[in-house]
Amino acid sequence: MNAALRGAVLADQRACAPYARREKPKIQYKAHSVYRTVVDRRLLSASTVDVSTLMPTTRELFSGQHGGDGWLGITVRVPSVTRVTIPDLFRSPNRGLRVLAAAWKARIRRGPGGPCLWIYSDVYEATENYGAFALTARGIAVGSPEVAACYRLVATVPYRVLRPYLSDLGSSLVDGVRVPAKRKESRP
Repeated sequence: MNAALRGAVLADQRACAPYARREKPKIQYKAHSVYRTVVDRRLLSASTVDVSTLMPTTRELFSGQHGGDGWLGITVRVPSVTRVTIPDLFRSPNRGLRVLAAAWKARIRRGPGGPCLWIYSDVYEATENYGAFALTARGIAVGSPEVAACYRLVATVPYRVLRPYLSDLGSSLVDGVRVPAKRKESRP
């Protein structure tokens, strides 16, 4: 499982490399490019059924570059280590994504990201735009990347809203969600 998660992060990092190699010589900044992920325990679950995380990512040619902040969602079935995509969760992927998108947008509208939904509406359509997700104890967390003046967004849609649309696999994975146990710190 650790190898699968590590492999997904490395694959995401490698996917950024061609862009960085091509564009870095064109900019004036001499500092190194940045690729960074962070684990947020609120966006993480782990059990004997699945492991799921939504990690904030930074992919920048120079510090502070616009459009460099996004998300990496990884959901893997246990013990097969099979990666799960957002359409896999729904009986009818188009309908399920529409319901997820509507509920996600409703949550975003209640916060400071609301205007982004209107200004950049095509970025938030019910498509692969919802591919960065995690199954958490509170629901399906979905992240959207930074777009122009809109910083990366994240909201969690409760399972009660989505349960009628889940596939058998989706229901099984959701039923298996557990908050990971906290690590005990060793004392010298």
